[in-house]
Amino acid sequence: MKLKLILFLVTSSIYYSNAQDGMQLRINGTMTHHFHLNNNNVPVLEVTGDNTFIGSNAGEDHSSGLYNTYVGNRAGANSTTTHYNSNFGYNSGGLNFAGGYNSLFGASANYYNTHGSNNVCFGYQSNYRNQTGSNNTIIGYQAGRSTLNYSASGNVFLGYQAGYNETSSNRLYIDNSSTADPLIYAEFDNNELEINGDLTIDVPAGSSESRAEIKFNHENTNYYTIDFDSSNDNFEIRDGTVKLMVFNGFNIGIKRTPTTNDFEVNGTASKSSAGDWLANSDARLKKNIKPLNSSLVLSQLLKLQGITYEWNDHRKDQNRPEGPQYGFTAQNIQKVFPDLVSEDNDGYLQTAYGTYDAMYIEAIRALTEKIDVLENRIGELEQSISSNE
Repeated sequence: MKLKLILFLVTSSIYYSNAQDGMQLRINGTMTHHFHLNNNNVPVLEVTGDNTFIGSNAGEDHSSGLYNTYVGNRAGANSTTTHYNSNFGYNSGGLNFAGGYNSLFGASANYYNTHGSNNVCFGYQSNYRNQTGSNNTIIGYQAGRSTLNYSASGNVFLGYQAGYNETSSNRLYIDNSSTADPLIYAEFDNNELEINGDLTIDVPAGSSESRAEIKFNHENTNYYTIDFDSSNDNFEIRDGTVKLMVFNGFNIGIKRTPTTNDFEVNGTASKSSAGDWLANSDARLKKNIKPLNSSLVLSQLLKLQGITYEWNDHRKDQNRPEGPQYGFTAQNIQKVFPDLVSEDNDGYLQTAYGTYDAMYIEAIRALTEKIDVLENRIGELEQSISSNE
């Protein structure tokens, strides 16, 4: 097909016309002033000193806005007085006529926006129905799209349809679906972060650092640190000193390193109401059940020596109570009940005082039996005396 080209140079203007297909090219003044390319009177390219519009009806209604770049069919079509917008894609920012400093990439990206500014939207229909919201960063196919018109600002949505139905402001969505419970969710205005899934904090192989830490700060002051030491499998909660430790992946310590027992506490412990701690004692869970010999138990308990004492323990992770204490020595108990005394990993003897409860009961039973015998004997003697008078 032959094209008819007419090129005129009049003063400082250039005019090009293709009579067969209606293509026109007009350059007014110098190249830096005004450059038009129309197709059947439909603008497809316009370059001014401060704006660049490429595409059918791109920047169609533009009047006085500066430093805008619109590329794509009807990109920025309703733009009139906007400034510093960069729209790439069919209908991107199509209804915006007053918002500025927006960067849009994708067909219909931020399409319904009319006044919102400072938005970054990347993806087909990203932030599609947000009308006047500003300061949004939306990346992903239909991320932040919504099915209803809304106005929200300060949102960050990352992923395929992330935040699809979210209409509130200052929200973070990271996911690859339209779910309302994304993998990562946050509320910037409330300083809240939510993770809907497993979280793994790893110490990279070959790293010189053996600890992985989570720190909790307030006003730049470190209050608590949760860390894992891969060199010994220790898990700790600290505020400068250890408050809770899972030692070597098994034992738990409160304010101390648990070197021996499953659970160790440095200090006192309590619960919300008076009474003993509960433990299973069901006969169905026991075997080789044998009654204690009450008289033998009594004789053994009488070999124990109750004492008063004060603690003489200067180890840094042991806060012993001050003042007079009451109890036994483990050495004394070991002579009488050797099976009830063990040695911790530091070489010190330990015992469980609650283990002796059954022995106390049987000792009381033995004493009661002795008392009963004596009472019967006294009764017989009194009766004998009465009958001889």
